[in-house]
Amino acid sequence: MTDAELINNFINGNTSSFISLVKRWEKPIYNFALRNLGSKHSAEDVCQTVFLKAFENLHKLKYPEKFKQWIFTIAANLCRDEFKRRKKFRQKTVSISFNETNMFEEITDTDSELPDDRFNNMILKDILKDALMQIPEQQRTVIIMKQYHNLKFHEIAKITKTSENTVKSRLYYGLKTLRKILENNKIDREVLTNGM
Repeated sequence: MTDAELINNFINGNTSSFISLVKRWEKPIYNFALRNLGSKHSAEDVCQTVFLKAFENLHKLKYPEKFKQWIFTIAANLCRDEFKRRKKFRQKTVSISFNETNMFEEITDTDSELPDDRFNNMILKDILKDALMQIPEQQRTVIIMKQYHNLKFHEIAKITKTSENTVKSRLYYGLKTLRKILENNKIDREVLTNGM
């Protein structure tokens, strides 16, 4: 069943359809929040709040076929609120994302790798995680949406309430900044694209 069909069923009284939506979208939303906030606890809280808000407001969604965009907008707003709350208390956020040449696709499939490769990929992920702490939140959010969740530029623009050109600019400058940080830490492009 499509998201739109599940939404229509839910609006017509079938609550199990909402459970199906949660099962379908819980992991992507959780991963999005985790990459933005760097904390499992915060990501769980955001994920729960996202689906609570979705449950309460799903009947207001005018275009059920745009559920993905709508749910990511809720998640992005909640992550932004959490980030602002943390900033007030001078806490730093962590997020994981970078991809210019499908690097993360290569380092996320650790089940099929040899132990040394898995270990090296874990080290690479930690290096990237630390480097991303230094990237502005707006750029980090765009990178995560584009590279991990395969959202299109126009979808990201609607979620972040900016233009497509702004999204492209944030992606470009975010990746450029990340590259400089990694180069300063002696992580070169060949290592990033071929693994350690």
